[in-house]
Amino acid sequence: MLLRTGLMVKLKTYGINGHKFDCIKEFLSNRTVQVPVGAELSSVHAIENGTPQSAMLSPILCLCIVNDLPEGLDNVQASLFADDSAIYKPGVIFLRTLVAAWWTCSVYLPTGDYGLLQ
Repeated sequence: MLLRTGLMVKLKTYGINGHKFDCIKEFLSNRTVQVPVGAELSSVHAIENGTPQSAMLSPILCLCIVNDLPEGLDNVQASLFADDSAIYKPGVIFLRTLVAAWWTCSVYLPTGDYGLLQ
């Protein structure tokens, strides 16, 4: 979920201000949701964060938030794809963990114990 306050601050740092800034702020403001429940409609609820689904501007606003994520990370790597991100640290420990998990799941000893990599 995208936090509106953080987005507005980030847009200012990107130099978006004036009428463009006001239009985006208005686009995100005063949004409500009401859903069908059986044959009835739920009460109306205000939406305080996030961006509207199916709006062409929403993915762009999401990218404004996550675009610089890798720059603030030290000693780890990041992968970004659309609105999905992963932060990871490759190395020997990961490989040991992976091998240990594989051995634990796939090696069955006749005594009924699972073998563990030492």
